[in-house]
Amino acid sequence: MKKSSIIAGVIVTIATAFSLKSNLAYAADGIPAITAGTSGLPRMDVVDVSSNNGNISVASFQKMHQYGVGAVIVKLTEATSYRNPYAATQIANAKAAGLRIGAYHYSWYTSQSSAQSEAKYFTDYAKSLKLPSDTLMVDDLEDTYTMTNNVTNNAKAFNTQVKATGFSNTSTYTGLYYKNTTGLNFSYIGNTRAWIAQYPFAPSSNSLWNTTYGMWQWNSNTSFPGVSGTFDVSIDYTNLITQVAKYKVGDVVKIASNASSETNGYTLVNRRNWVGTVVSAKPKAYSSSAWEYDIQYPNGVHSVHVAEQDVTTIAAAKYSVGQTVKIASNAWSETNGYTLVNRRNWVGTVVSAKPKAYASSAWEYDIQYPNGVHSVHVAEQDVTKK
Repeated sequence: MKKSSIIAGVIVTIATAFSLKSNLAYAADGIPAITAGTSGLPRMDVVDVSSNNGNISVASFQKMHQYGVGAVIVKLTEATSYRNPYAATQIANAKAAGLRIGAYHYSWYTSQSSAQSEAKYFTDYAKSLKLPSDTLMVDDLEDTYTMTNNVTNNAKAFNTQVKATGFSNTSTYTGLYYKNTTGLNFSYIGNTRAWIAQYPFAPSSNSLWNTTYGMWQWNSNTSFPGVSGTFDVSIDYTNLITQVAKYKVGDVVKIASNASSETNGYTLVNRRNWVGTVVSAKPKAYSSSAWEYDIQYPNGVHSVHVAEQDVTTIAAAKYSVGQTVKIASNAWSETNGYTLVNRRNWVGTVVSAKPKAYASSAWEYDIQYPNGVHSVHVAEQDVTKK
C-alpha cells in the first residue's frame, strides 16, 4: 500500500515497501515489475489504490477487470488529519466498472484511545461517502511509528470501534515482518481476516505464500496493459472481498434463456435452456461475471467457458418424497441405463429426489413399487402423476 507522510504540513508521498525489505530471507532486494496477463502468476483478485494513483477512469478499471481483478480497496484516511481527495471518484469509477469496493485507513496510533480516534475518523469519512455497512474496512497497520509493545490491544481497539459504528466486515493489513517483530496477534479478528504483504522475487501460481491468511499482497509493482501507473495486487484466499462462485462442481444448472456466447466467443444461442453439470469453476472477469464454468451436458458435450451471468438454477423438483407417481408409458431407461420398458405405467412412491442432468431432465427419482422393487434412477421426464 501507499501512505502519505505528513511532515511540517506538507504531504510527502512515499512507497511503503517495508514488508519486502524486511523479508530478504525469502525475496530478493527489489520488487519485480509484473505485467498483468503474464502466465504462471498468482491471481490478481484485488488491487488497492490511494491518492498516489490519482483519478482512475472507468475504462482503466474495466481493463483491470479483464485481467481478473474483482475488487478495489481504496484508501480513505490516514491518522486523524488526512482524507484521500480522489476517494469518491475512485470508488464511483470502480463501481461503474463492476468491481466490488473496500476501504482502508493508514494507521499511526500508539494507544487504544488514539486507535479509537483514528477508527472514528475512518468510519466518519466512509459514511460521508455512503459506503454500505458490509464494506470491507481495513486497518493498514504497517508504519514503524505504531510498533509498540501493546500493538495487539491497539489494533483490537481500532477494530472494535469500527464495528461499533456499524461496519461489520473488518480486516487488518500488515507485513509479515511487522507481525513477527511486534508479536501482533490476530486473535481479535482471526487469521482468515488478516491481509498479509510479502513480495517474492519470482511470484508463481505454483508457489503461493501466506495461505493461512485471508489475503496475500504479493506484488506492489504491477502494470496493466492500457492503464497508466503501477498497482499493488493481492490474491483473496477466503473471499474477504471478491465474489464467491455461485455454483460449485457437481451442481446441476441450466444455460440461461438469453445466453449469447461463452467468454471465448463460442455461441451459446443453440444451447439455451440446456441442463448440465458443473465440472469446474474458476475466476474469470467477463462482462458482469467474476466466474466462468465448464458445464457438461448429458450427451457428453461441454460448454467450457460459460460466464456466471449465463447460468441459472434448475427448477424445483416436480415430485416430492412420499408422492405417488407413475412410470410414463413411453419411458425407455433409467439414467444408469437400466431398462424401464417392462415397468411402463407401474405405480410407485417417490423415496428420494436428487439433481441429475439427463436428456431434458434436471432431476432423478428413486421410486419404490408396492412389491418392494425399486427403480432408483428414473429421470423426471419418465415420471407422471398417478
